[in-house]
Amino acid sequence: MPLPEYLGWQEFYLMEPWGLRPQDIMHAHALSILANINRNKEVRPDPYEIKDFMLFDKAKQPAVDPKIDGKTCEEWKLIFAAEALAAQRSKPLPP
Repeated sequence: MPLPEYLGWQEFYLMEPWGLRPQDIMHAHALSILANINRNKEVRPDPYEIKDFMLFDKAKQPAVDPKIDGKTCEEWKLIFAAEALAAQRSKPLPP
């Protein structure tokens, strides 16, 4: 995939996110509504919140930044992007 196309997809994702996180939020929202409809207000006076039903909530997960060969995932992304850009620039232009 050419770099401009990749950057275009990154911009599109910022406007219209897709994937696991948005789906998890939508599903958790539906479950919180269902739970609040059927909630016994005497037993549980506070309503359920969306975060109570999120499966992949980053706040619930421990903050661990694993390193591979002494570098984080973000550092590896930058290294690979720089190498890809250098390789793309070193190719001769077609006649």
